[in-house]
Amino acid sequence: MADFKLTYATMFNPPEELHTGFDKAVEKLKNNMGREQTMLIGGKEVLADEKFEDRSPVNVDWVLAMMQKGNAKHAQDALAVRAKPPPCGAAPPGRSAWNCCARRHR
Repeated sequence: MADFKLTYATMFNPPEELHTGFDKAVEKLKNNMGREQTMLIGGKEVLADEKFEDRSPVNVDWVLAMMQKGNAKHAQDALAVRAKPPPCGAAPPGRSAWNCCARRHR
């Protein structure tokens, strides 16, 4: 499927792999819907006292994730970290760090 390009001309007859891959991605999304997400401040996962539901614009009955409702202290902490970038690779496993390495090596 690496050679396949989805265009207006090919969209009516895509390879079966496209459907299979799409179905797998949708199943993965459904399995992760509604999970609580943390904020990432200074390379650390942070929980807030208040949360809010992130709902799908397609179907407002779907809760995509429970998000942290950061407060002024969280914002101040994030701005303080922004002034001093973390070392490269400082993000916890499974989370992407903001692009600190690229900024340093320009």
